[in-house]
Amino acid sequence: MIPSRSQGSFLTSSSGIGCSTFRYSGEICKSSGRYVACYASGYVLNLILLYVVADQLGYPHQVVQAFAIVIVAIFLFFTLNAFVFRKTPAPRGR
Repeated sequence: MIPSRSQGSFLTSSSGIGCSTFRYSGEICKSSGRYVACYASGYVLNLILLYVVADQLGYPHQVVQAFAIVIVAIFLFFTLNAFVFRKTPAPRGR
């Protein structure tokens, strides 16, 4: 059975996923640069983990990559939440 559109929206809205974690209402040009910078730093972190743990310490690269996926995902979640999609204070009216 395929869920209807209303059931799907209920599931996503009731679980809270995507509702407010990465909501953004700022300037797209500024945030897109920060977005690219975050993902580039995540890519560099992945390469560093592979180089140090697999190449230098000799662990199997498959195992290292499996752990690196989790580490980089957590890193990106927090950096995107704090750096790219940060909540901007509401402008004060005079």
